[in-house]
Amino acid sequence: MIWLKRILPLLIIGLAVGGYYFWNGWHAERQAVEERELALVTAQVWVATAIYRNEPERYMQYRDSVLLASGVSRERVLDFLKNRESQPEDLFPFAQKVQKLVDSLAHIEDSTLKTEIEKVADSARAARRAARMLQ
Repeated sequence: MIWLKRILPLLIIGLAVGGYYFWNGWHAERQAVEERELALVTAQVWVATAIYRNEPERYMQYRDSVLLASGVSRERVLDFLKNRESQPEDLFPFAQKVQKLVDSLAHIEDSTLKTEIEKVADSARAARRAARMLQ
């Protein structure tokens, strides 16, 4: 029985320390997942602002569809930004993630557009060849 009295405080302290580290790891991972989700949504919406800059109605539809598809509400994004507003240095890693995603999305958009232009040019050449053959 005396051994229980000696081991019990160590066991309680060990469980408390283990619980603390487990909670911190779980909480940090949850925040990282949320930050990645919101960074992707923010980047998609940011690219959409450039694409639909002259069509505000289409932009709003696209933004709402991105938010709906990702399961993120507009309020959640605003709350995320508001919570980090008091310490701008906390927003820097988030801004870097958004910047990388915007760059990659813009690169994909550009390469898709270039492919479409090449297809149109190839189609025009093919149409000219067909017209020459018919003459």
